[in-house]
Amino acid sequence: DTRLIAYVVTTGDLPPADELRTFLRSTLTDHQIPSIFIELAALPTNANGKLDRNALPAPDTSRPELSGGYQPPRTATEEILTGIWADLLDLDRVGITDNFFDLGGHSLLGTQVITRIRTLFDIELPTAALFDHPTVNRLAAAVDATTTGVAVTPITPCDRDRPLPLSFAQQRLWFLADLHPGAIDYNLPMEITFDGPVDSAALTAALTAIIARHEILRTRLVTDADGTPHQVIDPPGQFSMDKIDVTGEPDPRA
Repeated sequence: DTRLIAYVVTTGDLPPADELRTFLRSTLTDHQIPSIFIELAALPTNANGKLDRNALPAPDTSRPELSGGYQPPRTATEEILTGIWADLLDLDRVGITDNFFDLGGHSLLGTQVITRIRTLFDIELPTAALFDHPTVNRLAAAVDATTTGVAVTPITPCDRDRPLPLSFAQQRLWFLADLHPGAIDYNLPMEITFDGPVDSAALTAALTAIIARHEILRTRLVTDADGTPHQVIDPPGQFSMDKIDVTGEPDPRA
């Protein structure tokens, strides 16, 4: 389960989830606000008196307890939207007056909602529509009022007959690299363990295909004669993977 869950210890009645989220929004960003609140008389502990996470009750997939009652969909559009929300929020059902963000939704899930709407309804609906119309009934009205088959301008590669400027993010990294030469702060090594034999030829071919597909993996930042940095995109090539046999070598993590 990828939902953020809050276990609340209280001796009184737990306020509705939407009231708790409204209170938390004064100090937390949207992605830090729990989607589910579970009331407990006390936190479970193990024999050592520490929190026993395995004993915490798992959330169910019923509709969170909101202030308003459940209202079922009335139209085909509302039926489709409640299905989209229930699937993305991992809920059994969603009412047409339920607020997407009060149900635990956030901006990343919101982009998935809009993407599915664009695909299913063949319309170009801006992402901001979900923020302006955060309930199913209001969003359904916006969907029904949008003309279908709106053409979207395709994203095409820019001409490569001139030096390519750095993006703002690249400018920042370029500046930091120039300020601290040789720093490896942004190098993120990762260990991946494979179960069973590894087909090194297939793995090399897969990595070669990925590098050929994504130009950013073949991009270098170089400096002009006047000191202005720009991007250089190398042509696709064969990826070379070194193989080192460490059989019998001590585990460096030990």
